[in-house]
Amino acid sequence: MKALTPGANTAISGVKTAWTLDCSNSSAFGEYAAVALLPVTEKRMPTGDPALFQVTQKWMEWSGTPASIGCSLDLSALPGGSEGVLLVVYTFAAAGPVSELKELRLQVDNEVELSLDLRNNGESAIVIGEFYKRNNQWKFRALAEGSAYGLAAMGRRMGIVIDDAHPT
Repeated sequence: MKALTPGANTAISGVKTAWTLDCSNSSAFGEYAAVALLPVTEKRMPTGDPALFQVTQKWMEWSGTPASIGCSLDLSALPGGSEGVLLVVYTFAAAGPVSELKELRLQVDNEVELSLDLRNNGESAIVIGEFYKRNNQWKFRALAEGSAYGLAAMGRRMGIVIDDAHPT
């Protein structure tokens, strides 16, 4: 398995891809924090509705458990104009820092791995990676770009309204 560090990228096998995200705080996802997928242009402008935790879009499907979230993506079915998808971990309504998640481990297609230690991270939302298309090849880039004010604030900067409140 190829290990990535923030900033590193790698080609992925095709337009249909799957990933899993494991969290060392097994009760955090769904209770305190969640995952969002944001379809974007090359310049990170939104191109369609985000896929918020447990809300499926035509181009993706959630799976897994609160300790190990999974997702299948069909990158060929993204909204028109999309050249990428941002993978964001966030706390509901910016209620606190992502440090409560402790450690994350992302696997893409069982070929690529990203491990992030968030124990000292004070952000309320963090882009942990992006799928993007370059020269007709889909790639994955590991990131660690945060927002202290949460997913809703990140969305406002991008020009999209996102409700990051707990679904219940």
